Amino acid sequence: TANVQGVLAAEYQRAVLEPDFVKLIRQLKADENGTEAQRATGRLLDKEISKLEKIPIEEYENYNRILAQARDKWTIPIVISIISCHSFSSLSYYYKI
Repeated sequence: TANVQGVLAAEYQRAVLEPDFVKLIRQLKADENGTEAQRATGRLLDKEISKLEKIPIEEYENYNRILAQARDKWTIPIVISIISCHSFSSLSYYYKI
C-alpha cells in the first residue's frame, strides 16, 4: 500500500501541474463574472498548485511512500497494544468514549 500511495501522490501532482489545468484554475481565480464560490475554489487550488510546483515529483512520491510506511509502522503496534490491554481509555484523548 505504501508504494501505491506514493505512485498515486505522484500522479496527483502531475495532474494538478498539467499546464492546461493550471491555466484554467488561474482563470477561474481571476474571473470577475464567476461566483464567489468559484473564485474561492480557484484560490484554494492555486495555493495547492503553488505548493506542488516547488516539490520535485520524485521527492513528493518518495515522501508519501515513506509517510505511508511510517503510518503503518506506528499505527498497528498502538492498536494491538490497546486491544491486548483492553485500555480503551487512552483513546479518549482522540475520541469521546
